[in-house]
Amino acid sequence: MKQWIISDTHFGHTSIGRFAGRPEGWQATITRNWKMMVDENDTIYHLGDFSLCNKADYRKYIEALPGRKILILGNHDKFSRSFYLNNGWDLVVDSLTVGNLILTHAPIMNLPNGYYNVHGHVHDGAHTVMRHNVCVDIIGLKPLNFAKVRSHFSNDTEEYSYRRGWGMKPSYGVGNDVLNCNDEYIEFGLSEDHGEWIVECQTYPGIIAYGDDKHEAIDKFKEAVISYLKDRDDE
Repeated sequence: MKQWIISDTHFGHTSIGRFAGRPEGWQATITRNWKMMVDENDTIYHLGDFSLCNKADYRKYIEALPGRKILILGNHDKFSRSFYLNNGWDLVVDSLTVGNLILTHAPIMNLPNGYYNVHGHVHDGAHTVMRHNVCVDIIGLKPLNFAKVRSHFSNDTEEYSYRRGWGMKPSYGVGNDVLNCNDEYIEFGLSEDHGEWIVECQTYPGIIAYGDDKHEAIDKFKEAVISYLKDRDDE
């Protein structure tokens, strides 16, 4: 028995094809890939936004898909938990911790030490060192073997390990506007291909900077925050 993971299938949501740049026939492609890869006795984690449709169509989509199915609720999963449990799902939760992996729909920034985040929701966002994006648009319109997700975080070589609390408690000023990172530290580490440094901070979720070394990445992060503050002031 294997374990699989996927997110943001959005069955029945026709406009997501345009929004996410999905190819024609994407619903049939996801269904075919799921049925080809997942056996009835396998477990598959779905990290939310399974479908946007009426209940009758929902049942058609879910009944066509094999496996023991676990749903982590997304922002578009609007039916009751009892409906989901009575229609194809074996477990329905807001989040789920599997070992040191926290499975959620949207990425979370405030991670406990030693834990990593597996998420969806972001249709065009790449992986970072602390987070793995399993949105179906990122992973090729098919389920991803959960063992591969684990391997994303398993490299414990010194240069790859994500280092938290590097000692920066930054405050960025733009004119008289100062926005503080409070007591949180910038987090940084090497990207998956060991080619660039990644920087992000809990205070600014969604702002991620890259550089050839950590100092360049941090400088770019500061520039991105300053740009964000300027745009916010102009609104």
